[in-house]
Amino acid sequence: DLTAQELRNGAAVDRVIESLQVYSEELARTDTRQHLTNISNAWGDIKQSVGDLINFSFAPMIASFDDAMTGMQKRFDSWIQDVKIVLSRSSSRSCRRR
Repeated sequence: DLTAQELRNGAAVDRVIESLQVYSEELARTDTRQHLTNISNAWGDIKQSVGDLINFSFAPMIASFDDAMTGMQKRFDSWIQDVKIVLSRSSSRSCRRR
């Protein structure tokens, strides 16, 4: 039995959790659905570990590539603006000649 103080401190919740933990462990050993969940969780953990390895190994290279592409995109945008200016000037000149 729990004392009033233990009830206030949440001991009843701890007891329920302990009881459910035993049930959960037994269910994990015998229920096919739980086995499938366990397999899925394990596969997810494996994928996460592989992803962490890839991130650790390739993150600096990918960051450098990202920086390079961003720089190229800015230079290309600038070049496009220059081409638009040249085309608009030549277009306005040809209109004046008519």
